[in-house]
Amino acid sequence: MHIKRFTANNMTDALALVKQALGDDAVILANRRVEGENGESHIEVTAATDSVSEGAQSSSSVAQKAEHAQQKTFEKIPDNFPKLEHDASDLQKLLDKHGILPNISKRIDNAVKALAETGFDDLDTLDMVLGKMITFEAPAKAVAKGKYHVFIGPTGAGKSTTVCKLAAHKKIDRHSIALITLDNQKIGGFEQMAIFASALKEEAYLMKAAEDWAEIEQAAQGKDYVFIDTPGINVFNTAQVSALKKRLEAIGLQNATVHLVLPASLNPLEMAAMPAALAALHPSTILFTKFDETTYLGGLTNVAITSGLKVCYVTDGTSVPDDIVELDASMLAEKLMRKPRLPWEREA
Repeated sequence: MHIKRFTANNMTDALALVKQALGDDAVILANRRVEGENGESHIEVTAATDSVSEGAQSSSSVAQKAEHAQQKTFEKIPDNFPKLEHDASDLQKLLDKHGILPNISKRIDNAVKALAETGFDDLDTLDMVLGKMITFEAPAKAVAKGKYHVFIGPTGAGKSTTVCKLAAHKKIDRHSIALITLDNQKIGGFEQMAIFASALKEEAYLMKAAEDWAEIEQAAQGKDYVFIDTPGINVFNTAQVSALKKRLEAIGLQNATVHLVLPASLNPLEMAAMPAALAALHPSTILFTKFDETTYLGGLTNVAITSGLKVCYVTDGTSVPDDIVELDASMLAEKLMRKPRLPWEREA
């Protein structure tokens, strides 16, 4: 990765300099207003490119990258974790301890090294790099008003609790909500949701079959937020995935956002494969649960980068409506800079 700073009188001129020097695929890492020697104000832009050599790229190179970008967003997951090279930096070794895939940790480390040469410290540079590699979404966009929000994921992921947390927050903000569950398998599941909805002075609905949808949709019409819980499935069982897909297609959720709920404590390799396994359900965001149950954040980081899906919330406990926070690049960078350790281990 090649990183350069550019200074110009305004942002338009600065971007023109970036394009001229680094090509059309250059990425803006940071920008700020600086003061010149005579007190005049300038725009300073820090940009990067993956080109082997500096300078504008050939049109064929740009076309190849554009064609590659249009292909599937999921990166290939290696069969195992190869050993890092002996000259790996301290940061790369730390990322490896977290369980970040070596090809990803190397990319992060190279970007941090290059950006550090511009004067930023490791935490700030890691923050900026993660902000470019992961699509962090603001809560208002991730859980938009006026849409159906469907929550999918493996068994035990914490979907129902997460739905209740989000519903409670929206109710506190004086929004109307409706709670719907497709889960008629979990004993007492709907009863718990109904009790919770009653406490919020709202309604909960159990959809047992596709024929129930018309009546439920009519009852939920006009609500600011409609949260739809689904049964936990074995995401690697294609029959279960197909069955859930048919149930969702039967109710025709064209105006819906599908949220993939994944525990942060899952096995890193399997976790990174789950978005691809559930691609048929068209998730657009990932919501991580059980953030408090692990200090190894490699799995979370791997899936956030390789899936290309938007990231917003993490839950860090079971309390409702508490224990749900927005995840951003700064928080993740700060966590990754800490050595993962078990509760009884002393901090080095």
